[in-house]
Amino acid sequence: TNIASVDTNETGSSSDDATTNIAKLTITKTADVTSVDGAGDVITYTIVVANAGSQTLTGVVLTDEFATASYVGGDLDSDNQLDVGESWTYTASHTVTQAEMNAGTTITNVASVDTNETGSSSDDATTNIAKLTITKTADVTSVDGAGDVINYTIVVSNTGSQTLTGVVLTDEFASATLFSGDLDSDNQLDVGESWTYTASHTVTQAEMNAGLTLTNIASVDTNETGSSSDDATTNIAKLTITKTADVTSVDGAGD
Repeated sequence: TNIASVDTNETGSSSDDATTNIAKLTITKTADVTSVDGAGDVITYTIVVANAGSQTLTGVVLTDEFATASYVGGDLDSDNQLDVGESWTYTASHTVTQAEMNAGTTITNVASVDTNETGSSSDDATTNIAKLTITKTADVTSVDGAGDVINYTIVVSNTGSQTLTGVVLTDEFASATLFSGDLDSDNQLDVGESWTYTASHTVTQAEMNAGLTLTNIASVDTNETGSSSDDATTNIAKLTITKTADVTSVDGAGD
């Protein structure tokens, strides 16, 4: 409201005002989860559009990058106008793709709203990718006797955009020992960190007798992800020899 006043030598002051409404539109978008850990996970968004000014807003159009937003409620007098003080709520959802998981970056989804009386306003919601990988290797490709030792190296990496906590590594043959990688010693697998573990297994006579490959699986789990596994296979090098004679006895020199 702007007031103008006039005065003269012969009169008192007179005033008048002119009022201009403020057309003000706000939008807030939130996701129901902070991170996802697999393709097929669904992120549900809540979008709130509000008239924070003093001008009724008409022709409200909401657009969403990932999905068609559905109106939930808020138009109290059902006049299809965003009245002063009203807030309209919408929902939208997005199913995480394998390509997004492979990329390992954040998923940022933008919603925009426009009206006849305002410019466009936007807000986004960001969801992290919780992604865990594991690689296990053996230091030999084969063993040839009981008592041989196979040394394993296990590398666990955070290839997503979410810090991973509660890291638990299990190994079929032996207790794995953390060797290196927790750069800030916070016991959290930070984004981009790779932790290296070592484990060893002594070949048994029963394994040699079986003559099969030795396949050892390591698995890792965190609070933010499902379990991931990898194996390392070592061959058994086993040689046998059998000798037979064509007779069971002889009875003279020269036989």
